[in-house]
Amino acid sequence: ESQGNPIGIAGVAWDVNIMPIRVDFTISDLLLAYQFAIDRGAHVINASFGAPLYSESEQLKINELEEAGILLVVASGNMDVSNDYVPDYPSCYPNPNIISIGGSDQDDNMASWAQHGAVSVDVMAPAIDVYTTEYNSGYTYASGTSMSAPLVSGVAALIKSRTPSASYTELKGRLMAGATNI
Repeated sequence: ESQGNPIGIAGVAWDVNIMPIRVDFTISDLLLAYQFAIDRGAHVINASFGAPLYSESEQLKINELEEAGILLVVASGNMDVSNDYVPDYPSCYPNPNIISIGGSDQDDNMASWAQHGAVSVDVMAPAIDVYTTEYNSGYTYASGTSMSAPLVSGVAALIKSRTPSASYTELKGRLMAGATNI
């Protein structure tokens, strides 16, 4: 039992507003979702998706997220390759408002399947057997950097709730400075 959810689990930041946006993972739908978040004043976006396909349109919209001061927290991927050599997007766009999240196990080791990269992946977070809600109802254990990125997004939201004036640069800096070098 935890605060905010007496039945099962609670996230990292309990007193923040969450704006769920459902997308079908086409570039056009992602662009609309990013714009929706900009228009409604989002501070942090969790992007638990990726593919090895560069999109100029997505890159331009992420530039707009940057101009709006939004931190984009992205999953690095789950294919056990280096994103430094095999880019995955959106995690490998060069924008400074992006923080790319890899996956770690319960012992702070990199998950065997997690995408990594000394240049392209910024922080690792728990990614194996993370207890979470299921789509229709109930709870389950899930693995993947799609579990890591929301944890870091929650920490970013918590920092922002305690320091409302924090820019995406400060949020990203605090997240990276707070990580243990493994």
